Amino acid sequence: MTGIDDRADVLVVGAGLAGLSAARDLEAAGARVTVLEARDRVGGRVEQVELPDGRRVQLGGEVVGNAHTSYLGLVEELGLTLTASYVAEPGEITRQTAGPAGRSIDVGDWPSWCTPADQASYDEVEAALDKVLSSIDPDDPWSCPDLGRLDRMSVADWLREAGATPNVLRLHELMHLGLADGSTERQSMFAYARKQRVGGTTGAYDVEQWENLRVAEGSATVALTMAAGLRDVRLSTPVRSISIGAGDSTVTTHDGQRLEAAAVVLALPSGPARGIE
Repeated sequence: MTGIDDRADVLVVGAGLAGLSAARDLEAAGARVTVLEARDRVGGRVEQVELPDGRRVQLGGEVVGNAHTSYLGLVEELGLTLTASYVAEPGEITRQTAGPAGRSIDVGDWPSWCTPADQASYDEVEAALDKVLSSIDPDDPWSCPDLGRLDRMSVADWLREAGATPNVLRLHELMHLGLADGSTERQSMFAYARKQRVGGTTGAYDVEQWENLRVAEGSATVALTMAAGLRDVRLSTPVRSISIGAGDSTVTTHDGQRLEAAAVVLALPSGPARGIE
């Protein structure tokens, strides 16, 4: 223990949902766990603030869907409540188009720039996509007979091959950019199709599978509840370096503390992880 300030069975770097969930499972299995978090709060990409009237406003990720089975199970284990997303409290949901007056539009309306021919093309592309999805085994997606070709092909290239009109290409590009998948020009068709198939989805997108639910108490409450049940969560403790030894590993924090453990879980996005030596 020379030169070591503290020891745990496992050190978890990062107190987002992944890190907290890993720490929770490890402690349930009997491990002595210490969680190190650079920020002054837990939650990572989920965060909330409370207004003077007691309402909680989410500043990060919020909506989930039926496909997120592990998350839904975690929420139930924590005793929190799932409720429908996209429900204004109080009031109605409206969307306005550009222009001096604007107008309310219903969710599901076709954009004004889509013609009947575009709508027909969209339906044809959906049918072609369903055929691709049916070729993927959700329990063994890597056995797909067309995996190599689909993986080398971008979503946009596949859409063109399927006969999508320029406006249908534009619709898919907007959907993918809005849903954080990135441009259809840069995304593997197989990666996209595998996600849809594993989620039980048919067609381009299914709101029920991906974003029909939210946690009534606030998504950040999931992180806060997990953290409250853990033995040792250290905030404002950024990690400078991790040394992996033949036996134990050593984590050094920015203020010079050295912590030792039999294992280290790095639960960080790639950006912050690059800053660790």
